[in-house]
Amino acid sequence: MFVVLEGIDGVGKSTVTRLVAEMLGFVPYATPPKEYMERRREIDLNGSPQQKFTFFRDGVVVAADEIRQLISEGKSVVCDRYWMTTYVYHKVIGVQVAQSDFSSLLQPDLTVLLTASPEHQLQRLIERGMSINDTQMVPKNLQLRQEYDELFSQELFINKSVSTDNRTAKQVASQVVRAIRLHSKLL
Repeated sequence: MFVVLEGIDGVGKSTVTRLVAEMLGFVPYATPPKEYMERRREIDLNGSPQQKFTFFRDGVVVAADEIRQLISEGKSVVCDRYWMTTYVYHKVIGVQVAQSDFSSLLQPDLTVLLTASPEHQLQRLIERGMSINDTQMVPKNLQLRQEYDELFSQELFINKSVSTDNRTAKQVASQVVRAIRLHSKLL
């Protein structure tokens, strides 16, 4: 099984991904892949919007291959972000992107959109320390939320939305685990 947790920065994806992986024995995976992390700071600081898109899209392509390999080995994967994040963030910064840019990739069995109120999200970003990307994107959070909502409103994806407001990470992870178990019964 391949599950993706999506959402804007500061909603708890990384923590919930780790907890879900522990609870279900899934392999936790984060994008961009590790080999891309050395170049990420340079891209975040100096890349044009198109260069950023190319970097992150290429990272998702590598991630898809790595995840496909894990699944072929009989492992289940829970992924902290995947192609939807690349699509949404780059659309908001003005790059011409289309869902078809990602249609040849391995598609998740279930995508869970984690949400948080603007107040909770900003509090989490401040507590964890804001990255270069965070400071650039916080002013665009309303647009990001709208793009995720638009994407998730389409009937193209099997998805679930979970609010992280006023819940512990463990409570959110438990809700995600319930959604995964329900979905796996439907497969």
